[in-house]
Amino acid sequence: MEETEERLANDRVRFGVIGTSWIAGWHARWINSHPRGEVVAVCGPDPACTRSVAVAWGASEVYADYRELMDRAEIDAVVIATPDYLHHQMVLHAARRGYHVICEKPLALSLDHAREMLAAVEAAGVHHMTFFTYRWGPHLVRMKELIDEGYVGRPLYAELRYSQPSIPTLDEYGAPAHDWHYHPEQGTGILGRIGSHLIDVALWMLGDIDSVTCVGARHFDRLGPVGRGMVQPADTVMIGARFASGAVGSLRASGSGTTPSQEQLLSIRGDRGTLEATLEPSLHGAPAGQPATLIAGPDDLWDEVDLDQPLLGRVADLFAAKPVADRQFIEDIVSGRRTVPSLADGVRVQAVMHAAVEAERAGLEQSVPVR
Repeated sequence: MEETEERLANDRVRFGVIGTSWIAGWHARWINSHPRGEVVAVCGPDPACTRSVAVAWGASEVYADYRELMDRAEIDAVVIATPDYLHHQMVLHAARRGYHVICEKPLALSLDHAREMLAAVEAAGVHHMTFFTYRWGPHLVRMKELIDEGYVGRPLYAELRYSQPSIPTLDEYGAPAHDWHYHPEQGTGILGRIGSHLIDVALWMLGDIDSVTCVGARHFDRLGPVGRGMVQPADTVMIGARFASGAVGSLRASGSGTTPSQEQLLSIRGDRGTLEATLEPSLHGAPAGQPATLIAGPDDLWDEVDLDQPLLGRVADLFAAKPVADRQFIEDIVSGRRTVPSLADGVRVQAVMHAAVEAERAGLEQSVPVR
């Protein structure tokens, strides 16, 4: 590792990107925006699509098999932006090859696989990141700072809600479109898709969760003819959480909303005050017994990012300009600084997800496994 860090201190960090989706494209943009980052290889299942995005991302090498990319391309790191069920085998192969790893959330389909992934990258001594986007949201970074400074005092109750409108469309035969997120052998439903974000934020803000209850619902068929006979993961979940600190909380993730856009509310109440953040994004706060006021709005949080564009465009621009996300990862590799959020953070989230699934199945409160 020391030789690698010394070499990288005078060179670029070369990436292979596995996946060709929109989020893979964002990773490529953020890597290439860093003066020492470079996407050199891309892997995807459709040759024409992969060649097209490789040209757009400035990559010179195209592969259809992730093992071939990792075995042949001259790279230092990989981004794994594929469906959930592929993460496990890809991270293990990257660790065997000694590559630094960015892996999209959630880490895996199971807690055992997530633990195995963490053990592999730790044994390899490489840098590793679970890509929890909201860790770098400027309103949430400020919220975390205020909590750590004692603004709310002793946290007592947290409410986290995230709704994503995704009612399935029907094809010409009246069958719903297939969504791999809800295939029980490929994804983890709404719990992994957006619930993992809420769990990570809750752990980041308030510390470990000791136990959970969970109610889930399957409002729509999201598998179509492919899923006949399969038990589809929930598309709405409501989790009750007990934190090690003594605080309690509720986390709700839903993909069954009818709103035109995503909605989010993060509220943390303590014995000295309250903080609330939304996706606008804005941050409001109130000392105990006083009305809430605006602490920070978009103009305070986004610097020179164009605020007239949709939220996702703002995020893409911010991550291409600030030392966050992929750009932070590059700095971590070059400097030898520990990466956060790491795969260890991904395992913490996976442990809560595991407990939530077990709680829904049993109808009983479940302890969160040791991370």
